[in-house]
Amino acid sequence: MKSFYSLVSNIALVCNLLLAFFLLVEDRVVVPEWLQVAGRMHPLVLHLPIGLLLLFALLPLLQRQLDRSALQGVQLFVLALAVLTTAGTALMGFLLFREPGYSGTIMDQHKWAGVAVSWMTFGLWFWLRKGYATGTLFQFGAMLTVAVLIFAGHKGGAITHGEDFVLAPVRHEQEEITENTPVYEALIRPVLQQKCFSCHNERKAKGGLVMTDPKRFRRGGDNGDPLELLDSTRALLTERLYLPLEEEEHMPPDGKPQLSKAEIDMIELWVKCGADMETSIGLLPPDHPLYTYVESAMKQTEKVAEHTYDFSPAAQDLIGSLNMPFRTVSPLAVGSPALRAAIFVREMYQAEFLEELLKIRKQLVELKLDHLPIKDEDLATIAQFEQLEVLLLNNTDISGDGLEKLTACRNLRILALSGTPVNNTIAKTLEQLPNLKELFVWDTALDTTAILDLKEKFPAIDIQAGFVPDENELLQLSPPAVKQDLNPDGKEVIILKHNFPGAVIRYTVDGSDPDSLGSEIYTEPIVPGQYSVIKARAFCAKWIGSETVSTTYFPRSTPILQAELLSNPNPKYRGSGAAGLIDEQKGFASNFLSPLWIGFREEPFVALFYPEDPALPLSTITLSYLQNMGSYIMAPEQVEVWAGNNPQQLRLVKSFRPEMPGDYLPNEVKGLDVHIPATADSCFKIVAQPIKKLPNWHQGKGDRAWIFFDEVYFYQNASGSIIPTD
Repeated sequence: MKSFYSLVSNIALVCNLLLAFFLLVEDRVVVPEWLQVAGRMHPLVLHLPIGLLLLFALLPLLQRQLDRSALQGVQLFVLALAVLTTAGTALMGFLLFREPGYSGTIMDQHKWAGVAVSWMTFGLWFWLRKGYATGTLFQFGAMLTVAVLIFAGHKGGAITHGEDFVLAPVRHEQEEITENTPVYEALIRPVLQQKCFSCHNERKAKGGLVMTDPKRFRRGGDNGDPLELLDSTRALLTERLYLPLEEEEHMPPDGKPQLSKAEIDMIELWVKCGADMETSIGLLPPDHPLYTYVESAMKQTEKVAEHTYDFSPAAQDLIGSLNMPFRTVSPLAVGSPALRAAIFVREMYQAEFLEELLKIRKQLVELKLDHLPIKDEDLATIAQFEQLEVLLLNNTDISGDGLEKLTACRNLRILALSGTPVNNTIAKTLEQLPNLKELFVWDTALDTTAILDLKEKFPAIDIQAGFVPDENELLQLSPPAVKQDLNPDGKEVIILKHNFPGAVIRYTVDGSDPDSLGSEIYTEPIVPGQYSVIKARAFCAKWIGSETVSTTYFPRSTPILQAELLSNPNPKYRGSGAAGLIDEQKGFASNFLSPLWIGFREEPFVALFYPEDPALPLSTITLSYLQNMGSYIMAPEQVEVWAGNNPQQLRLVKSFRPEMPGDYLPNEVKGLDVHIPATADSCFKIVAQPIKKLPNWHQGKGDRAWIFFDEVYFYQNASGSIIPTD
């Protein structure tokens, strides 16, 4: 075994020295693809050192059953396996950590704890291998190593499953859903929290996407905004959910908990409705597509446990007899004696439907009567439900004069009277409802002054009055629609459209923001002469101008006969090679992994281009590049253009450094215009240098940036003006 232990010592020493070296030059380590496979085996092998170290820590319990030499022999063998697997696991973990999407305090804590376990295990191995005394100090070191191991495991579990994963089953801290809860928080976030947050959080942002923070969720990841509709039906988020399970891009990945069809349908509906994260449940109209989901969520997540009901339950046969096509009666929760009832379909309503519920008046705590022909005389019947806590009378036929009858319902917590003619006389009723917490009075006879008076008089009641329009308030127009199309002559055109009567669209083609006075008024389709950033806004009298909408336009290039790469793109982002730079196939900002993009980092972009007609004088070259700052993909730091009759006889015709941004900008495909003196040559060479050191404001400050290109365009005119459509 001596030769085996010597081999273990050497391998463990090399691994730990290599680990220390990697940590010293961490920001410069680039993991090749074949090593990424080893890094992704980290979750697979990490259980081996955990088991071996725990076994090693427990071996002293056998000292009465084994003599000293036998015990040390077993300890030495177990520790030999532990020191090998620990060092290997730590190295694999470091390789995995260098992949995009792993960052944050917990990630750093897990990394350093794992490194510490590797070094401490090697220290124990060295101690035991040299035959030093294994007394109290050695046992303390072993216990300390196990403690750090447990800490590292805990942080690793927090990365993959969330910090509260272990105790989640015994915690019941779900917040009660009320009318003030945003629809997103009530419906969508709980699903994402269970199925998506473990891989898309501040600590572990797979694909650069953080879903736990709404603003960063909206900002998107490496593939763009997951909530932006790709067509009229699906966004990137729902597209990934619908992919076959065996597809690599299916989300969640195979082996992770999958979303149910009902959850996918709900998220898809939410995305189609605009993926709003702020609108509260109380502002959701009954005809909204998500309204039924909201009702169901409110019923399922109420804190029924907070209410102690000491009354006896109603007979099951009685409950069953009260259920009919236009009325439902059901328990508030499983095992609860409290009941809820709902009557619906106005045209089929009969007074007996309400009166028959008096059979369960001692158990009924919720009653939904929205949109029914309930009149003032029916309030006397409702007042007999002595346990009533929630009463919904929205859009009923009550006049508001008989509300004082409801003062018999002393337990009433929620009262909804929207769409009824109640007025400020309701104050007398509110004075005698000591437990009322929420009151809904949208679209009633209560004006703004009356509502403010009620809020001041009853501060303990959350009075919801909805949106009260102000005649002097200016509202904002929606942005104009932008479409790229072909006119009858086959020319590419930009079409702007706005459906609001009287709206005027103003636009610019130089990337500046349009205003209501000096910018061009849109009257006919726009045909830019070369690369343009077209921005447009809609304006109308007595309305606030719309937000600016922007589109990037690349006209067809002067024909290029051939392109040739003189530098090597990164092996992961070779695209279609030189031919892909002149094939008129545009890449998308949402996917830099597409073969339409070609990427450079360690080397500059150097390419030759041969125009089809060398006699044409060219004056503008446009580099179509990707801007994805979160993934370190930015504009070149410097660009040079060389021209001549052959590659061996080229002269420098232009060298310039593009202006660098001072903060993060959205992911988009942009054009970099290089204006050169008009020249007719048979060969052009373009050299583009990536940024050598990212600026201090960037998360990767000091690192080298990437440059990604999909097309290079050559134009004769350099004016950037609009070509008339005629």
